[in-house]
Amino acid sequence: MPPTVDISAASTNIPYNTSTTITWTSANTASCTVTPNNWTGTSGSQNTGNLTSNRTYTATCTGANGSQVSDSVTVTVNMPAVPTVGLTCNGNSGSCSIAYNSSANLAWTPSGSYISSCTASGNWSGSKSTSGGSESTGNLSSSKTYSIYCSNPGGDGPTTSVTVNVGAGPSMNYLRCNGVNTPGTCNISYNGTAAITWSSSNTTICSLVATNAATGATISDDAVSPSGSRNDGSITANRNYSIECWDANTGVHAPALSLPLRVVVNGPSVDIKARQHGSGGYSNGPISVAWNSTVDLDWTSSSATSCTASGDWSGSQSTGGNTQTSPLTQVKQYSYTLTCTGNGSAMDTVLVNINGPNPDDPGEVSVLHPTAAGLSDYCYTGPGAYVSWTYSDPSGSPQSAYEIEIDDSGSFGNPEVDSGKVTSTGTSYSSGAGYLAFGTTYKARVRVWNGYDQVSGWAVSSSFKTPNFAYPDVDFSWTPVPPQVKKIAQFNDLTVFYDGNPNGWLWSWVFGDGGNSSSQNPTHTYLTPGSYQVTLTATDNANQVCSETKIVNVQRQIPKWLEIAPR
Repeated sequence: MPPTVDISAASTNIPYNTSTTITWTSANTASCTVTPNNWTGTSGSQNTGNLTSNRTYTATCTGANGSQVSDSVTVTVNMPAVPTVGLTCNGNSGSCSIAYNSSANLAWTPSGSYISSCTASGNWSGSKSTSGGSESTGNLSSSKTYSIYCSNPGGDGPTTSVTVNVGAGPSMNYLRCNGVNTPGTCNISYNGTAAITWSSSNTTICSLVATNAATGATISDDAVSPSGSRNDGSITANRNYSIECWDANTGVHAPALSLPLRVVVNGPSVDIKARQHGSGGYSNGPISVAWNSTVDLDWTSSSATSCTASGDWSGSQSTGGNTQTSPLTQVKQYSYTLTCTGNGSAMDTVLVNINGPNPDDPGEVSVLHPTAAGLSDYCYTGPGAYVSWTYSDPSGSPQSAYEIEIDDSGSFGNPEVDSGKVTSTGTSYSSGAGYLAFGTTYKARVRVWNGYDQVSGWAVSSSFKTPNFAYPDVDFSWTPVPPQVKKIAQFNDLTVFYDGNPNGWLWSWVFGDGGNSSSQNPTHTYLTPGSYQVTLTATDNANQVCSETKIVNVQRQIPKWLEIAPR
């Protein structure tokens, strides 16, 4: 027969930490073992002992023929009820309030059967007694939350929390200069006053420190009330202010302000302006004024203790004012600089350009015919004019250029001669011959430039008239060519006269060998061979005289051949 086995429990569902009885029977078996307790016997009954978790019991039996058979039963253990836990701070549930830098007492009270563990979390940690207890938070500077979790053996349980609210500690509200908060910069004038104000909370005393911003040297270190104000005057250098406040009862200091309050003494500024004396508003320049003018200077400054002039003026000056220069007679750029000092220095300059004066209008403008000036001969050219003048300039600047115009209408609207601007220091000008017409009345005018390229007005000459008609155009010829010694040479006048009236025309011949003639077409006999300068001078009715000279080569007589018959 095959082996059989049956295992059962007196109760398969028991309370936590209680026991039941396990019973097993078998047939046709040689041995049996019940696990996990390793009970033996082909039948039997055993107490499980108190159980805290579900457990399965298995009976395994072996028959005579070596075959095995098994049977199992499971005992279910019911977990105990979920525990509760109370948590208080200073006896208060949920939350409590304490002063800054003080402590609170935390107390916890678990309740329930079979509490297996209590664990702290939040701002505390670790295992806590399952029977309850208390701890101090230690001194707190900020609010904290504390939690505790108590569980049954099944891991079930509540978490309870309490918050400890911490009152405000010492703090700095502000540090100000003239209403500017730290960190910041407060600007004041040189030797000015800084209105320092401060405020703190939950403190009993403060230390206000002022240091030199450049060197770090302490200027003042004063114990002051937690909130207040004061005026620091006569400040001439940049400063840093810092403040530290604390509660003298607890020794707790307010968090320091991150950066100091900086008091900056404004550096000086200066503004100088100029104008031509009495001529309206001032300008920062550059300005331009006439030569020999005076200039008004006006200046203002701020945060300055003294000012010094340089450039084209000098000496100590007030920190604000005005003055008038002496006449400015150099044609240049004048520079007026003012440097003012205080917490540092500042400089400003105004530039004044002097316009060169205009030269005087040319004086003593006179006009000569080129023939009178020895510059031309009307026998060969047409009329021209030789213009001269005198030059003067109030500043002594020399003449640099001139312009001449000659016009027959006097209006100079379309002058016959216009030299244009001629760069020259000379005070005379020749138009050149042939630019003017005969028998015409003209005027000349002159203007000049000085070394500053300033131009005068026009100066006009008196009227002058060119000759009524052209001078004689002298010419002559002779025959035979060449003349022979001791033979008559005929000279022929070829002169052209322009006055139209032959009455009063005159001829004067010089033959170069001491002979002469006043005839129009003379003859002359040379006694010796050679080259002779023959000059004809012609005079017209206006007594305008011109001459022409030519070389006449005189040869020996040509021999005559005389034929003589042979005898």
